[in-house]
Amino acid sequence: MCITNETIYCGAGPLYALNLTDGSTRWTYPLGTGETALNPVSDGSAVYLVSDDSVRALDAESGELRWRVDLPGIESIPTLTDGTLYVALEDGLAALDSTTGNERFRVTVPDSGTVSTSPIVAGDAVYLAFDQTLYALTAQ
Repeated sequence: MCITNETIYCGAGPLYALNLTDGSTRWTYPLGTGETALNPVSDGSAVYLVSDDSVRALDAESGELRWRVDLPGIESIPTLTDGTLYVALEDGLAALDSTTGNERFRVTVPDSGTVSTSPIVAGDAVYLAFDQTLYALTAQ
């Protein structure tokens, strides 16, 4: 669940956009049969939803699909900062442009194990934990 601009975005299928003041439904976004969603994140203009092996951007006001990217092996709720959506994968990390969904970069972590947390962004680094190992990914 996340709250942005007086709207609560919640649900695992469908995703609901609820008015924070009175709880009324602004819109719903249905998912396919058997699909479940991880907690959404939002930047105020879009809501980003991870469901099975895809990331979707929905218009925050209407709930209309802006883009969808299939990313096999998604392992966590994405992290959004400065126009980039960071998604932990079973073998590393993918960074997507939040406006277009285009992949900015992908990093593979050898012998990665199981993702222990969502990506964390601090300063110029993205931190990602696999099992008992913390990786700090920086631009070179």
